[in-house]
Amino acid sequence: MLALHPDSIAEYNINRTKIIEITNGCDLSLMKRAENEIRKGFKESFKVIYVGHVSIERGLKLILDACCLLQKDIPIIQFILIGECPDSARKFLGETVSKYNLTNIKLLGELDHRRVLEELNQADTCLFPFPDTPELRWIYPIKVFEYMFIGKPIIATDLPGIRRILRHEVDALLFTPGNPNELCNCIKKVYLDKRLALRLGRNAKKRVEKFDWSIVHKPVISFLQIAAGEIE
Repeated sequence: MLALHPDSIAEYNINRTKIIEITNGCDLSLMKRAENEIRKGFKESFKVIYVGHVSIERGLKLILDACCLLQKDIPIIQFILIGECPDSARKFLGETVSKYNLTNIKLLGELDHRRVLEELNQADTCLFPFPDTPELRWIYPIKVFEYMFIGKPIIATDLPGIRRILRHEVDALLFTPGNPNELCNCIKKVYLDKRLALRLGRNAKKRVEKFDWSIVHKPVISFLQIAAGEIE
């Protein structure tokens, strides 16, 4: 059983008939309960929010490069980072902010799930900036499913795993991994085109229904039932 893109196992010469491929997903019932309790707040900037491990390996340098490019052009665009940030990444972040006098990025650190949903509700767009590396290329990140449920436009790196979840210019805008100029262009698109932003968010919220755990788990349960019958 794999929660990875099936092509990720090609190098191991494993018989695919012996594998059940599933995606990750999210508990929509839990998300819906939390959605009803989310506080509405006053928006004073255009927020680009990233949720996850904050590190260079997960795209921090790319985000900072985009901050540098956008600060002069559209200073109202603010990057909000939510998640664990190791000392090395925190040091790199602080040094870069000081060097380029960046005022358009904020690290909130780790938050409980309800606070994360509150922050996402205030987002104008949600970001998935992972680089194209062997360990990240094929994954189905749970954070992306939560972005989809919130119904905000998503901007994500164009990786094989992501393409199994999101469709470019249908549910999200995808850009070449590691390319800050493409990332900035995607952000500008959703900033300038409100109809596009609404359409992407609505499509993603509709599409996430198929990734509810109750649906994702069905082939696993079926397999286990068959296996249990064979054992008996």
